[in-house]
Amino acid sequence: MDGLVIDVIAVADLKLPDHDSVCQLVLAHTGSRRGIRVAVTPMEAQGIQMVLSGMVPPRPLTHDLIRKILYEALGAILIEARVCRVENEDEGDMSADLVFLDSDGNERVVAGAMPGDAVALALRCNAPIVVSGELLDWFEAGMRRYERENRLERLKAALQRALDDERYEDARRLKREVDRRTHE
Repeated sequence: MDGLVIDVIAVADLKLPDHDSVCQLVLAHTGSRRGIRVAVTPMEAQGIQMVLSGMVPPRPLTHDLIRKILYEALGAILIEARVCRVENEDEGDMSADLVFLDSDGNERVVAGAMPGDAVALALRCNAPIVVSGELLDWFEAGMRRYERENRLERLKAALQRALDDERYEDARRLKREVDRRTHE
């Protein structure tokens, strides 16, 4: 798979109106400016943050248990977590694959993991986290589109303030810019 090995840069808690708490992982390649943000549950975020900060919970968390079962009971070793696909472009839902070596040394892929679970398990297993080039491209294109739309909304708000304040020369200039960006 074409991709970059990335690091977990931050775990952020987001407060959105009319939603339960949502958290994001910021995953980025250390040697470049490429990266993605992945939505995770508060429980996944807490577990990931604990690993990043070196905290050891009094009892094993779910991902600790999974790691223990894989290594001790099955003899499998996680060699890579791949955040690799967009399942729903409108919602930004992504999926990941976990790549294991089984007890015979054969590579096996277990598909269909949630990215937060894949990252949490990779951190506990000291396995690299890889983000596909295709997913990085998709995320970056979405961020450029969001930034362009956000700039347009700010220009429209500035235009309205200029009109409200009767600054008509500023309003005319802002209107031209809004029209230009609307037709890009």
